[in-house]
Amino acid sequence: MKTKAYHQLLTIVCLLLVVLTSCSKSDDPQPQITDPNDIIAGTYTMSYLASGSDQYTLPVTDGGATVSGQVVFSRISNTSTSLKMVLTITGSTTASSEQNVVVYIKLLNQTTVGLYNGANMTTQIGTGTKNLIDFKGVDSNGKAVAMKATR
Repeated sequence: MKTKAYHQLLTIVCLLLVVLTSCSKSDDPQPQITDPNDIIAGTYTMSYLASGSDQYTLPVTDGGATVSGQVVFSRISNTSTSLKMVLTITGSTTASSEQNVVVYIKLLNQTTVGLYNGANMTTQIGTGTKNLIDFKGVDSNGKAVAMKATR
């Protein structure tokens, strides 16, 4: 009788072990991202803007006016995206400035995209993830510029 109970218990323990180890989702392969737009496409809110020695944490309010900004990435191809930056000033009146440029992109890894200013992708000007864009470059006057945006 004890042998039969022992075998039943052993069978139950073995079945539990099989069930517990076979249900692990951590072994399932994650889908590989091949299009960098899958990571950065969408709208970000500017949180930092710098030009030369002038640095601003956005939104910034001064003299009754508030300056805020948005960055929108829209897919063009697997290696390029449309970058639209909009700065808005609200106060007694509202004004905005919009700039559209093409940015070249490539996967650095499964969570990060490199941003480049040319199709040859030799000069990296920033990085992007699903939650953060970090851009550093030089404007047409040779002045250092930087921008950060978050979702």
